[in-house]
Amino acid sequence: MMQRLFVWLPCGLMFVCVALGGACASKEEVFVRDLGVLVPDNTAQKREAVELVDRAYRVYHDSGKGEQRRVREAAELLERAIRLDPGFATAHLNLGVLHLEQKSYPTAISLLRRAQMLMPSDARPSYHLGVAYYQMGHSRPAIDAFLEAVQADPADFRAVRGLAVACRSEHFATDRTHEILRRAQMIEPDEAWRQIIGREVARQKRQLEIG
Repeated sequence: MMQRLFVWLPCGLMFVCVALGGACASKEEVFVRDLGVLVPDNTAQKREAVELVDRAYRVYHDSGKGEQRRVREAAELLERAIRLDPGFATAHLNLGVLHLEQKSYPTAISLLRRAQMLMPSDARPSYHLGVAYYQMGHSRPAIDAFLEAVQADPADFRAVRGLAVACRSEHFATDRTHEILRRAQMIEPDEAWRQIIGREVARQKRQLEIG
């Protein structure tokens, strides 16, 4: 069973959703990466969208509100941010993960695919997309998504872990997946995951040898 731990982290005015670890970039890096070049005639809208995302973070972590209310209000704020700035990648990503946490998988997948298009060099949308597919029982699309995440960031341990679990559930093996997992096993920082990946490397080797 795939281990899941979603944490929303503030990042200046932004926040991002990560699983099984991750780190915040600087405010400037996040702003440039996720907002892109500001167009003069809608700069105010973009900045308002950033403020809405920041408010969504605070609402989501407001312990004085019940879970359903926190989720509903955070989702509404993120949806408003997307309406103001349809190209706001972080808003799509966070709203997608919020729906993923609530097991609204089709909606999550749609939002995460949009985030994936908006930030192709970022592994996070592909990783969460893989989680969504896996939780739905669709291991092959999950494998494809995890591979895309690894391609975007070969050092993303979360994506490699997801790839190992999804491949095992599907009895899937290619030279590419075997090599990715073999290399990841050598640098995996967690002993338990290193053993899991090691067993999957051995299984894939046997499967490939049999043909």
